Amino acid sequence: MPEDTNPQPAKSRKQSSPSAQNPATVSILCRPELDKSVGGFPHTGVLRFPSPVRPETEGRVSMSMAATALSPGHQIVTWEEYSQMQQNPFWESFIKKGVITVILPRPDLEKSTRTTADYNLEDAFDIIAQSQDVDWLRLCMNKDDRDGIVELCQQQIGEIEESLSNREVA
Repeated sequence: MPEDTNPQPAKSRKQSSPSAQNPATVSILCRPELDKSVGGFPHTGVLRFPSPVRPETEGRVSMSMAATALSPGHQIVTWEEYSQMQQNPFWESFIKKGVITVILPRPDLEKSTRTTADYNLEDAFDIIAQSQDVDWLRLCMNKDDRDGIVELCQQQIGEIEESLSNREVA
């Protein structure tokens, strides 16, 4: 897909907590190349969101080594991981810059498939366009039969495979 040279800031489609019908997963699009806060140069690697500091007994504090890492592209995280990431002091800045876009599943969803079928059609198209996971895109093709999904997944898979073959040649 052609790279957007003038991206608009992303929107976070927020929800306060998972409902009984919400499968408690969140789709996140990560574009670290839009973060130019380090000396004006884009950040192109993985964004890590450490678990918050947890108080220990007797006034000692322990830092958890657990972290949620967001790689460039699309990923699905649990509600708990999403909630932890929101506590990061840079979270809102990443949202405003378009580095992170949060997409919540359809509110009428009864059971998660962890595929594009969980999202409204416009969001599903955005998710597919950012995904670099061929296996996941193939799963979406099998689980989501809405108009345009299979074709867009096939197109994205073709672009990923072409990109990989070009890297091997170079």
